[in-house]
Amino acid sequence: MTRKEQSVKCRYTLLNDRDEVAFNRILHEEFPTLRFVSHERYSTDDIPTFEYSWECPHDWVKAFVAPEGWQPLILNRNRPFGIEYHLHLPRLHFRMN
Repeated sequence: MTRKEQSVKCRYTLLNDRDEVAFNRILHEEFPTLRFVSHERYSTDDIPTFEYSWECPHDWVKAFVAPEGWQPLILNRNRPFGIEYHLHLPRLHFRMN
């Protein structure tokens, strides 16, 4: 099996509150199924997703575009201090802080 090439693009932009609202509005116009999830460690499989970035309880968020019919897939990983749960994101996603 051949190894799949991967690339990561990174852009740094500073947004004030007004910019963040406009950015969310523009993203939702282009991608109506856009959702956000806090970038944190979860100890339960009840991982909430949010419609807007400012609804997330933490500054680090992951944004993703849910394809039609998408159902969340929760993965777990054993850690020394217990199980951590992660939301398996669709291919089209990015991280903001």
